[in-house]
Amino acid sequence: MQGRISKSFALRCLFAVSVFHLSSPLRAQNLAGPFHNLPLCIANGTQSSPQLIADQSHGAWVLWEDARSARTVLYCQRLDSLGHPQLQNNGLALATTSGKQTRFAATSDGSGGFIVVWQEVTSDDGDILAQRFAANGQRLWGVNGKEVYRGSKEQSAPQVIAAGNGGAYVFWHDQRTGSQDLMGQRLSENGEKLWNANGVELVNTRRAQTLGEAVVIPARGFALVWQDENAMPAQVLVQHFDQAGNAVWSAPVWVAQSSGEQSAPRLLLDESNANTFTLHVAWLDRRFNAPNVYAQKLDAAGALLWGGSGVVAGLSVGEQKEMQLLRAGAGSVFIVWEDARNDKGDLFAQRLDNAGQALWPAPGAALAQAEQGQFRPRITADGQGGLLAAWEDERGSGTNIYAQRMNALGQLLWPAEGVVQTWRGGVGRSQ
Repeated sequence: MQGRISKSFALRCLFAVSVFHLSSPLRAQNLAGPFHNLPLCIANGTQSSPQLIADQSHGAWVLWEDARSARTVLYCQRLDSLGHPQLQNNGLALATTSGKQTRFAATSDGSGGFIVVWQEVTSDDGDILAQRFAANGQRLWGVNGKEVYRGSKEQSAPQVIAAGNGGAYVFWHDQRTGSQDLMGQRLSENGEKLWNANGVELVNTRRAQTLGEAVVIPARGFALVWQDENAMPAQVLVQHFDQAGNAVWSAPVWVAQSSGEQSAPRLLLDESNANTFTLHVAWLDRRFNAPNVYAQKLDAAGALLWGGSGVVAGLSVGEQKEMQLLRAGAGSVFIVWEDARNDKGDLFAQRLDNAGQALWPAPGAALAQAEQGQFRPRITADGQGGLLAAWEDERGSGTNIYAQRMNALGQLLWPAEGVVQTWRGGVGRSQ
């Protein structure tokens, strides 16, 4: 079972905390109080790229890249339900390896801890390592973690999803054959490799594939969505794999027929039970020149449920990007994105019902519109059928974090300008 942040804690702290980085210290903000940003790390050097994971005790883990020494190392800190740090000051290193640790991803282990994977750069361009942390901060897979794959050429951009019972599926980009392919491995609760020691080749075509997202399908394996440059222009494909890494569908499924490039796909498991499941996919599509957000729904057999062309979330002449997906109930989905239709960046949202019909205005409902720009939205459920959102905002001095709440009808529940969560002349980054 994935870690879960309680509704009350989410309303106080949005995703437990809004995490951002300045030129040096890493901080967190409890949304219930004034702008007294909690220092998570005040060590020398730059702390950056924070990620937040629920800990199943109404608190959270925070992970980040840390340059306090001559090389970049990954650190973590655990916060309780009141935002108090639980580990040593300035955080705890995830592994004591000698290489540069970067481009990490993490997921809950289902027991209050987490599993993290990263790209380790030593004598070549990069290999893939993993570590599991217990709820008490103990390294469960040794001081150096476990090697997922170490070999020639570059292995990069790893992703991880929980496989149940403390294990995980790990995916990465791999250059060992001369082109960028998608490889995978399954790890046990002890970090042991359960598939071929060199990983399983999940996708390999003549040109590069770029992984968008992976989701676990309970008792059925997992699904991947990726951009594939084997098509011209590049298109987005989906495949369902079983728990051994074997493709279930006879061929990957193209999410839509389009004359424009498709890119940056996101994937969401909508419904899953003993008999079936459905998937939501969203991507950027250039069929009308400017990249706009399109969506599709697939059933357990890979059939397209929203037509061969997909559906548009909010048609606009401006560039759209930074999509976020969230289950909205009854087979519907929330989509939030960054949109340059008015200036360099506003935030819009759409709700698509089970049949793919837009429930809010066709161009999308405005979530955040202000001077300067609003960027990189992050969303979570509000527990009342709507959503909570946080984003980077350039109004005023520097870049700060704002938040908003929107109900199931697309109506703003907080002041139209949003609620500022951090205010500082430096640069904030939403997690």
